Amino acid sequence: NNTNKPELDAASTALSSIASLLGVMQKSAEDAQSNSGNATTDLASMQQTAKSIQAIINSSTSNGVNLLNGSTTSVVFGLGIGDDTLTLTSVDLADASTNGFLQTATNGTTSTTNLLALTNTDVTTNIATTLTNIQAAIDKVNGYATTVGTAQSTVNMVANYAKSMAANYSDLANSITAADTATLAVKQTALQTQIQLATQAMSIANTMQQYAVKLLG
Repeated sequence: NNTNKPELDAASTALSSIASLLGVMQKSAEDAQSNSGNATTDLASMQQTAKSIQAIINSSTSNGVNLLNGSTTSVVFGLGIGDDTLTLTSVDLADASTNGFLQTATNGTTSTTNLLALTNTDVTTNIATTLTNIQAAIDKVNGYATTVGTAQSTVNMVANYAKSMAANYSDLANSITAADTATLAVKQTALQTQIQLATQAMSIANTMQQYAVKLLG
């Protein structure tokens, strides 16, 4: 299995950008709260930021997988060692049915705010709720970014472990080969010595035989 996971990289990059843009949106909302005279301008700024966020979510697809738009429940990644896998649950930040978290942002107690389709009421009458829900969205995005980061670390750790094991096996194979070669060399030397000794013995035997013939003659 390929241990490189571009789906995780795409999600991580997108989440970082989304968190930054939510911070920009939060600043505009704070400006709207402190000076309602600029509410129209602040709303326009926040709506433009929302479009950027939506575009990032839509484009964070890699290998046909988008971990941020609710198009899949979870993704199973092979880790490159046997059948080991890692399952990552996706997050629905924004989907076509407007059921994503950024489209129904809440901290659990407040009424929801569609941060991707803000209205004038969201930056005037309901500005306090909007600010609370923007913070809830930032927390949600950062939380999932941590989850994705953990998955990336796991994939990298396993990949490095696999590389280390492969290197160890290679070193072991080389050591065994070297040992076999050395053993063969020793056996070859011993055989050559035995042949030399046998040759010398035969030579001595022939000499003794010739000497015995002379004595008997």
